[in-house]
Amino acid sequence: MQQSDLRSLLRPRSLVALSTAALGLTLLVMSARSTLELLGPSPAADSQSVLAALNEVRTRGCSTEPGGAAALNPDPRLTTATALAADGLAIDEALREAQYRPASATIVKIQGHKGTKGLVRTIAKDSCATLMQAALRDFGFHARGNDAWIAFAAPFETPADNQIDEAQARVLNLVNAARAQARQCGSQSLEATGPVRLNAQLYAAAKSHADDMASQSYFSHTGRDGREVAQRVTQAGYIWRTVGENIASGQMQADVAVQGWIDSPSHCVNLMQASYTDMGLAFAVNPRSEGGIYWVQVFGRPR
Repeated sequence: MQQSDLRSLLRPRSLVALSTAALGLTLLVMSARSTLELLGPSPAADSQSVLAALNEVRTRGCSTEPGGAAALNPDPRLTTATALAADGLAIDEALREAQYRPASATIVKIQGHKGTKGLVRTIAKDSCATLMQAALRDFGFHARGNDAWIAFAAPFETPADNQIDEAQARVLNLVNAARAQARQCGSQSLEATGPVRLNAQLYAAAKSHADDMASQSYFSHTGRDGREVAQRVTQAGYIWRTVGENIASGQMQADVAVQGWIDSPSHCVNLMQASYTDMGLAFAVNPRSEGGIYWVQVFGRPR
């Protein structure tokens, strides 16, 4: 299971403040005054010119990082978020109000800039690693007086609903490959065991729980109606002898969800149970929920 945590960047030399908000969200505050003294007067910065200048840097590289990063793409929601950040909202609140859910995001505030040249020079010098992150592909900009706010974000990209067959096939292959090898799950040594096969009734049970967690923004084996996996499986019409469930949230790819289960001792033991013969796999996406995407894997053996 992917846990929520705080992530911050290394503190560059000219940072005057650093605060972190939600998962993968960072606010960097910089001063451009010393740079401007060297550069002299410069035309006022605007979104289009800043974007073009930053993309030039991403192509050629900056102080600590090589070039070759793809061009940033302007996103009007991030422009809204930077304006809200300028109003004093925390980064997570600003992004939520702007209806932009990132996988990760950084808003850089430049204090005392007077033009595109000085602004970009400051970012390239003091936040090169952030600027060159390949995953940060979306861009937003807001200027107010001599201060500017620039958003860099990695978009939250999840499978589409019509990709469920592909996701099920991928997870089935990964699970059966894992079950085919003896495995150490924490303190337990488990022998290799036989494969499982997809089952439509177990999928229905998994899908109902994934949808419920996504729509109501919670993460638990117990549904909001109080039901557990055994009751959901029974309601789906699966007459079972053995049943089990793994859940995960926040992982944007099936491979990452499965690896998380394998790396977790208790989930690994569940995945390796020799008694299971069937599996159902489902996911549900709600960008406004806490987890964003929810994965449910249900195992069973019929009577």
